[in-house]
Amino acid sequence: MRKFFSFTYYLILCLFWGCSENPHEVDLTGHEQQLEIKRFEQDLLKEKLQSSELGKKYGYFFKAFRNKMIANGQQNDSLLSQNLKAFKNDQYVGEVFRAVDEQFHSLDNESQVLSKAFSYYHYHFPNKVIPNVVSFVSGFNYGAVALDSTLAIGLDMFLGKNNDYYNMLQFPVYQQTKMTRPNLPYQAIKSWLVSEFEEKSKSNMLDKLIYTGKQLYLMDALFVEASDSMKIGYTNQQIHWANQNELAVWSHIVDNKLLYSKIYSDYFKFFNNGPFTTSLSRESPPRMGEYVGWQIVRSFMSNNQVTVDSLMKIDDSQWLLSNSKYKPKR
Repeated sequence: MRKFFSFTYYLILCLFWGCSENPHEVDLTGHEQQLEIKRFEQDLLKEKLQSSELGKKYGYFFKAFRNKMIANGQQNDSLLSQNLKAFKNDQYVGEVFRAVDEQFHSLDNESQVLSKAFSYYHYHFPNKVIPNVVSFVSGFNYGAVALDSTLAIGLDMFLGKNNDYYNMLQFPVYQQTKMTRPNLPYQAIKSWLVSEFEEKSKSNMLDKLIYTGKQLYLMDALFVEASDSMKIGYTNQQIHWANQNELAVWSHIVDNKLLYSKIYSDYFKFFNNGPFTTSLSRESPPRMGEYVGWQIVRSFMSNNQVTVDSLMKIDDSQWLLSNSKYKPKR
């Protein structure tokens, strides 16, 4: 009878207040963000817009773009201005600008996705800065980069798999898989998170597992409705392999005494990008260390009453692992 009453009470609460199986679905009232992506690449090509006006509108980003990204080591103001003009007038660059404009004539969808993600970010970290977001053409050098209070997105790095420019520049296929428009918001947010939550000096593989796992758990918290494959940057086939082989990968790490190894060369292959994780089979996805760390942190958060903000302040990787009650899926 008591069990029936408890179930009925729970059901009534669900009817009145709503029930969710996703712990990341929170009330965003008072945390809503409306981000506008400023189109630097479009303003740059406007003949009447002078460098002083660009500097005023884009602040530190303009200086970084002119003085570092396309400077070729130049420091003289006159040479920097000449170099910027040459960049704007370069025929090849002009072709890339047109390709970008054709693909990204509007960024309304990206603005909405990033606005939602940063609304969740503000919920969990109300005292942290919400960046200005800028798009630009990077010369195929930057997908996304955090500069001071600006998140800059290189649109030319998201033109789609098998793009002619990517093939000409010989970007590997595994890298092109993520160089698509749907991946843009996820790669952008990852860049911002890495800059905001910098990796502290790691002493062993476990530290690296937990740091990357925390980063991906933040992706859980910010992209509530997204698939795991989009959050980690895997294909559907790769996330399926990871889910099916989690126990085998964890056993490999433990059996080969890698978990507490302090020699980076012993375990870096578990975190490097590539076609697969070279310590495992060729069917495996890359960065399986990140995936395993993600599952450890997920287990910790599901077994402990800890806020996302508090999670990011935990420095003791061993303590987190011990309290995670982590059991890899069989």
